[in-house]
Amino acid sequence: MLGDDNPMQTRSLLSDECRLLARDLGFGALTLKVLDGAAVGAGFMDDARRAALRRRAAQVVRPEVDSPRHRP
Repeated sequence: MLGDDNPMQTRSLLSDECRLLARDLGFGALTLKVLDGAAVGAGFMDDARRAALRRRAAQVVRPEVDSPRHRP
């Protein structure tokens, strides 16, 4: 499961999961941004919180993904 909101259940941080997707499966930054958007869209929250989270997610920079191998 990607991005469980309880790292105690998964024993993994979301940042670690994204790094694995990029490194081991070749996911690019654009693909990860699409996943971020889907997660925000599916989350249980009010519209104001969703809008704030979308803005925050849009600012995420993943240097480990933005290498030449992982560019979309």
